[in-house]
Amino acid sequence: MINASVRAGYQLTGVILQQDDGVLVSNRLEQPLPIVDEVLYIDRIPLGMLAAIEVAVPGKVIETLSNPYGIATVFGLNAEETKNIVPMARALIGNRSAVVVKTPSGDGQSTRHSRRESGTAFSGTHAPCRCCRRC
Repeated sequence: MINASVRAGYQLTGVILQQDDGVLVSNRLEQPLPIVDEVLYIDRIPLGMLAAIEVAVPGKVIETLSNPYGIATVFGLNAEETKNIVPMARALIGNRSAVVVKTPSGDGQSTRHSRRESGTAFSGTHAPCRCCRRC
């Protein structure tokens, strides 16, 4: 489905998976894409929402999505919205990959889980990209 979408002209910049299938999917991609897998509750996200995906290089952690100003820049948030997402950004510090989704309510609520998920931020594990198997 991903390869067919790219061939049809869709511009895909990353892949979000609910199950632990990142390596399996990565091995079948015709073009390398960053993949975040094991994302819990992805089915609760309304379709068509703007999302940001960040996958760190090996041995590093994410930088943009664990920084409230980074998230604000990506989503064009105002000062009040930026203030509201601080707890969510803090919850993502130290992760190797993350997905942040701007939901209609934009509540920015953060709840801890073993994979650090929240209403608008999810993190999972990272599958190596197809180009080098390291990032």
